[in-house]
Amino acid sequence: MQNWNLFVAIFIISSPILFAMIAFPDSIAWSWNEGRGGYFFALVFVVAELIGLKIVISKKRLFSVIPIALLTISYLVSLEYGLREFLIESATYFDVQLIYSWTWMWDFIVMAIFIVVGLTI
Repeated sequence: MQNWNLFVAIFIISSPILFAMIAFPDSIAWSWNEGRGGYFFALVFVVAELIGLKIVISKKRLFSVIPIALLTISYLVSLEYGLREFLIESATYFDVQLIYSWTWMWDFIVMAIFIVVGLTI
């Protein structure tokens, strides 16, 4: 049963990354520093750590990570419905020169927070 919980945990942790890869394939560049391709590289290391540590994950912890994964996926969806424009407009208030790097930065911040919180729980 512990192995099934581990597989479910890996699926939950990887769900926002897999969603980004499936829903926005044009944003995936298979490079560590371009687009959302870096998510996949990070996912490989997270999965290797989870399998290597052989930790016991309770169902309570699994169920507590699901809403956080859904929030992260909703962030990715909301980018297409106006959030990206809001981020671009906010870049001018902070005198940002590289506006598209600004939007990618927020993607990586949200995904990093999700991974850290998901692995901490």
